[in-house]
Amino acid sequence: MNIKSLVKPLFVLLVLALFFCLPGPASAGSEWGFSAATNRLASLFSGATATINTGALNVRSGPGVAFGKVAVVYNGQTVNLLGRNADGSWVKIKLYNGVEGWVNSTLIIPSVGISSLTVLATTSTAHVATGNLNVRSGPGVTYSSIAVAGNGDALTLLGRNSAATWVKVRLASGTEGWVNASLISTGIAIASLPVLDSGAPSSAEPSATVATGALNIRSGPGSGYNVIATLTQGQPVALLGRTATTGWAQVRIYNGAVGWANAAYLNANVAFGSLPVVNVASAPPPGPAPAPAPAAATGTVKASSLNVRHGPGLGYGVVTGVYWGQQVTVHGRSADGGWLKISVGNVTGWASSHYIQTSVPFFALAVVHA
Repeated sequence: MNIKSLVKPLFVLLVLALFFCLPGPASAGSEWGFSAATNRLASLFSGATATINTGALNVRSGPGVAFGKVAVVYNGQTVNLLGRNADGSWVKIKLYNGVEGWVNSTLIIPSVGISSLTVLATTSTAHVATGNLNVRSGPGVTYSSIAVAGNGDALTLLGRNSAATWVKVRLASGTEGWVNASLISTGIAIASLPVLDSGAPSSAEPSATVATGALNIRSGPGSGYNVIATLTQGQPVALLGRTATTGWAQVRIYNGAVGWANAAYLNANVAFGSLPVVNVASAPPPGPAPAPAPAAATGTVKASSLNVRHGPGLGYGVVTGVYWGQQVTVHGRSADGGWLKISVGNVTGWASSHYIQTSVPFFALAVVHA
């Protein structure tokens, strides 16, 4: 028998296989009958498979309900099995359209034993994207620093807080702690990590948030002392002590600097009167405090093209453009945080802060436009 004589019988067998994969006439609410049939046909050649055994099943980015949803599969649908987590409670699957994710193993009917599947690693990694990064005991700057990671250091991602602004990581040394999500570089969405902490302030350490547009942090408890930093509304601080009159609070800010803030402009999680009184006269001189930022920081453009304007707003004219990966000098920011004042060559203007990664923490930049 020659090859041409085999073509027709093979075609008939393929059509029959497709016919028997069909679940029957689609019901009024069915939108995936044909896809399910082709999926089942493909599964004949794909090794381990499973059938969904519940009405609708979320496919998640990791092995647990805390991970984000990447797709939904339905009762009777067939999927390919790629592996499992260590205890077999979740399996990784691949859909007919190539999407991969994790589902609860109790809600599928597998073609093989779950224990026979390969155990897959479920951790993700990131790298430090700033000069030095404090690793803290909790998700916020009010928590103490337990380690410091350097630029480019690898981090294992363990989870996040509910707002996805802080990430729990493991260092190469084995130390575990929390880092600011905006200061690391990773190929996954932070929101896809499991939620490990609510992000609420630590009950072990009194804290407060700034309750005004801009608040000066000074080297001593009074407006006559030097300004060592300026914080914006909503930024957190750790409360360390107070003056006898409770008019000023001693605080620790994001970069570890200790200073004083007018208590009238702080929303605290404790009564100021419960803080210890700090005797300024007997306290050692604070010494030079770290500046919130160098006179001119640098930034890297993170957009294919970005307009630089005369002022901080879309209503201002365009003076030049910058492009992906280009380095710029950053002079400061607008009070609302939406714009950065930058220089490119001999041209100075304003660009959207959403598309520039700065070399220092964003809130450390000086406010140069109200």
